[in-house]
Amino acid sequence: MAKTYSKKSSTNTAKSGAKIQTKFDKSSDEGIRKGFITAWKVADGVMHSYKVIFPKDREVKITATETGHHWLPVTVIQSAAMKQNVIVGGMLDLANQKVYIKEWNWVINPKASNGGYCGKHISKDYN
Repeated sequence: MAKTYSKKSSTNTAKSGAKIQTKFDKSSDEGIRKGFITAWKVADGVMHSYKVIFPKDREVKITATETGHHWLPVTVIQSAAMKQNVIVGGMLDLANQKVYIKEWNWVINPKASNGGYCGKHISKDYN
């Protein structure tokens, strides 16, 4: 009896990603407000895309916390084929350009080493 072997693909396919579409100019408040971030994630076989929009309104101020982080409120728009768009608020950490979406416990990290990350926020700080 002859054995048959199937060659399985050993390549890992990406399940999410994120990218800064314009460079941040940290030297000026105006430079921060010109860009946006795009992200994508495959969930249950459906491709979801996200667009992080920075406020253009000069009335929206950057908030500084006691820990020294500077935050900018942003709008995140989720879209998927044949589904309604979902709009949620998030906070952009200006130091590392990560977007935190507290409502979903998610993070969008365009600077992750694997081409960006969009998904569940796993924190080492459990306080």
